[in-house]
Formats: sequence, structure tokens, C-alpha cells
Amino acid sequence: MQQTDVPTLIGHLTEIHGDQWIATLLPEGQHRHSIHVEGQKILVGQPGSYVVVKHHGYQLLGLITRTWQDELPPAPTGSRPIRRRVSLVPLGEIVDKTRFDRGVNHFPVTGTEVHVAEPKHLATLFSRYQHSGMELGRLSANKDLGVYLNPSPLFGRHLAILGQSGAGKSWTVASLIQHTIKAMPRAHMVLLDLHGEGEASHPRQMRSHPETS
Repeated sequence: MQQTDVPTLIGHLTEIHGDQWIATLLPEGQHRHSIHVEGQKILVGQPGSYVVVKHHGYQLLGLITRTWQDELPPAPTGSRPIRRRVSLVPLGEIVDKTRFDRGVNHFPVTGTEVHVAEPKHLATLFSRYQHSGMELGRLSANKDLGVYLNPSPLFGRHLAILGQSGAGKSWTVASLIQHTIKAMPRAHMVLLDLHGEGEASHPRQMRSHPETS
């Protein structure tokens, strides 16, 4: 079977539910375990990776959450073909190639193409809030892309940072405070550190901003 001439195509949708879609990856002979896009190696079907579903001019961004394979009935040659499948969660739509809108307004149909997400697609996820200057880190799927948040709604509601011992909760809180002060230097913050973990984890950084104490 000939290799597909679409470098980013990895499969097609076979089941569509409201909050979960199932895609079947390209069959043996066309399936690729990895794809290189703009110098980056992307593993096909890896949980946590992003894909783009292209449907009649619409680009829908999804996140792969599960992958598995089924053995099909034996072929005439005696071999047992493998069918690889992935489950993905739809995140939203890419509008005008530059803006990401959460939620799906145009649902696809079975047979719709599924492609690996390119860096230009992932950049739309956080480009809307880039002007805020509140960059908390880098996207795990692409280390070159910064993750930006909108500080206004972030602090306009309750926020909890949860994790087991040693997971980095104190470090996360300290980092969040530092980035907040950098993005909003006139912000007023009150920090109640009952166990002194902030001072123990980041003594120099915390003392350099007396307005956080």
C-alpha cells in the first residue's frame, strides 16, 4: 500500500459523541509511528498529544486521551491485521487560522480526516492572552510555545493547587505569585504562609517582593 501524500494525516473519525470522538489510525503500510513537523518529532497517537480534525473548512482542535489496538480477522495470507484506534476530547475550533474558540459549534461526521497538530495550531491556544504577559511555563507538547493565562478571571474565582507530597505545590504557588507581580506590578496580594513553606522553598525570590507578605 502506498504511503499517504498528506504529511500530517494520521487517520479518520469513526465514532462521534458529544464529548468524546474515536478515530481509527491509518492502516498498515500507511501508518507512521512518528511524524516530523517543522523539525519536531511527534509520536502518532500518543496520549496527551494534540490533533486537528478538518471538516469542510473547519479546524477542530482535540486532545488524545487513550490509545489501543484491535486484531482483525486473519487475512488470506494468514497474517492478522492490526487496527489502531485513539480516543480524543474536542477542545474547540480554530477560527480564521489565528484564534481559538473553546467549544465546538460545527460537529464533524464519520470519515473526517484527523491530522497531527502543527505548532501554528497550538499557538492559537494561548495567543489570545499573550498580551497579558503572564507566561506561566511552556507547553509540554511543544517547548517553544509559552503558556499564557488571563489573570483577571484566574483570580476572580476560587483556585486550588492540589498534589501529593513533593509534587511541587509550594514551588507552584511561589512561581504563580512571582509571575503575577511581574505581569501586574500594582496588584495587592496578601499571603498567609502558616508553615513557612514559601520562605523555605524560595527565600530570595519571596523576600525580593515585600508586597507579597
